[in-house]
Amino acid sequence: VQTVSSGNYTLQLSDANTYIQFSASGTITVPLNSSVAFSIGTVIAGIGLASPITFAPAGGTTPTIVKPNSRTLSLFEAGSSFTLTKTATDTWNLAGDLGT
Repeated sequence: VQTVSSGNYTLQLSDANTYIQFSASGTITVPLNSSVAFSIGTVIAGIGLASPITFAPAGGTTPTIVKPNSRTLSLFEAGSSFTLTKTATDTWNLAGDLGT
């Protein structure tokens, strides 16, 4: 378990297959494969202890972050959990307690 206390955070290889607690509101940036080459199948799970926590692709629209259609790229509230799973070179699946 790792705790991140800064507002904004870019995922790094050491986050692979870990659980991260975000104690400050901010943006979690999902990097392009060309800058941080996570293996396909990598899982990063965690919880937002503050709100709002938003996920953003590093390149604006790439990598692709797949989520349920009716949900946003933000956690619903403080205490919401998430799982990011890398499913292709620049594609991640985001699941969890996401906002509407």
